[in-house]
Amino acid sequence: MTNPEGRLGRITFTFDDGKLSTHTNVFPLLRGAGLRGQLAVITDSVGQDQQYSWDHVAEMAAAGWEILSHSRTHDFAIMNDEKMRAEVVGSRDLLRARGYPARVFSMPGGPWGDDPQFEPGSPFVALVRRTYAAFTPESSGPHLMKNPVDPYNLGYMCCECYGVAEWEYPLETILQAIDAVAQDGLWVDLVWHDVRGFYVQKLEAVVAHALPLVRSGRLVNVTISEAIGLATNGPRP
Repeated sequence: MTNPEGRLGRITFTFDDGKLSTHTNVFPLLRGAGLRGQLAVITDSVGQDQQYSWDHVAEMAAAGWEILSHSRTHDFAIMNDEKMRAEVVGSRDLLRARGYPARVFSMPGGPWGDDPQFEPGSPFVALVRRTYAAFTPESSGPHLMKNPVDPYNLGYMCCECYGVAEWEYPLETILQAIDAVAQDGLWVDLVWHDVRGFYVQKLEAVVAHALPLVRSGRLVNVTISEAIGLATNGPRP
């Protein structure tokens, strides 16, 4: 069905986990196409082996990329109150100290995804809601997103999940989703992790498909904060 309200489709590129390939492979590819992404930063991993540096983060942010919190350590196996605050609030504070508003928290995936301590109404989710203006929960599942959106249940489509095929959307499905987004005025967040080898070609194919839709005005490349109206507002205190 054609979009009856004339809304532009929106596309977001999110890169989790701080991999160096985001700077070496992804950043030049998107920049060459006139597109931007967003970094979901594990703050304690920045600068480690095969991870991008704070200088890389600054370079990408200066090019219009949004900086999200992806926790301090990505280890949620044990989550007492002290650890929870470090991962949720501490990561935001570290990003803010470097000048990044960090309006959005991106939940790390893992074996804890279905743990009751991360379910709606849990102390963890309550802390995220008090700290951030939006939340991409690992348990939400990938899906297309419509207006109005719930900023605490944003969802995503995983395009590259370290080669785990059952977690990844195939290229044909991603391209079909982009077409649906452009046609019906929806929004999709495409999530990637370590874009190397085959996945560089996969991302190139996605960009090549999306770019004519962007240039024709049927699709707009945004960040999460732009998509849900946070970009002009200050972060929560």
